[in-house]
Amino acid sequence: MLDSSYNVGEDNVTRQVEFIITTASTFSHSSIGVIAYATDTQYLISPGNSSSFSEFANMLRNANYSMGKYKNLGKALTMALEETKSFDETTASVVVAMVAGKAEDDYAVPASLLRQRGVTIIGLPLGSHYSMSQLNMLVTKPSEEHLLKAEFADLTHFISTTRNKICKIGRASC
Repeated sequence: MLDSSYNVGEDNVTRQVEFIITTASTFSHSSIGVIAYATDTQYLISPGNSSSFSEFANMLRNANYSMGKYKNLGKALTMALEETKSFDETTASVVVAMVAGKAEDDYAVPASLLRQRGVTIIGLPLGSHYSMSQLNMLVTKPSEEHLLKAEFADLTHFISTTRNKICKIGRASC
């Protein structure tokens, strides 16, 4: 999940996009979905929606990011919840939520429903304007194992850490 709200700014949206592309390059891109959230929430890429990795990367780089005023993380989690209805217990189900600030809608209920469905939620707070209490309600417990804090400018340093966390928790083929 990519935070594309107005206060993030275009440069930091680009940093998130490049982080996703580089991290995704080490997995099967066909099983990865990318949701952008702000006032509006949109699937940029649904799992199984790109035929090649270059198409995956181009779709992300050329997407229209809404840069909305609000952070509707709950809407994005609800969208992910809909996608996971077709998963079974053998499917690696991990959500990495990049969060740059406080969510402004109800995210606790859809996060709880995702976790009940066996989805591991990893929080990647960016910058310093996030709410630790919100993040603790978002991520899978124990929280300290599922939070990776970073600055936008340092995202490239978190690629292997994020990949390793997904591999360890998500049963992904790595």
